[in-house]
Amino acid sequence: MKNWIKKNRKDIELWTVLIAMITLLLTTSSCSSIKVLPINTPIEDDSIDMEEFQPHYEYCKEFEYDAETWMECMMNEQIRRNNIRRLA
Repeated sequence: MKNWIKKNRKDIELWTVLIAMITLLLTTSSCSSIKVLPINTPIEDDSIDMEEFQPHYEYCKEFEYDAETWMECMMNEQIRRNNIRRLA
């Protein structure tokens, strides 16, 4: 074994460096991203109060007989705006 290592020392070093480089590359390159905010920037609250949409749910309830029609009603922005405006 020692003789084989002595004969193939350069190959072993090359493979060791190659494996180390691949490992480093895989650990440093990831698909995640981080949004860095400037100092004193308020964090946006994207949460939506679902009770606000209750009238819209009630309006679209009559279309539950057909899933596609119900989905069109739920996703229709104009109907949603009208229902929310009516109660406001």
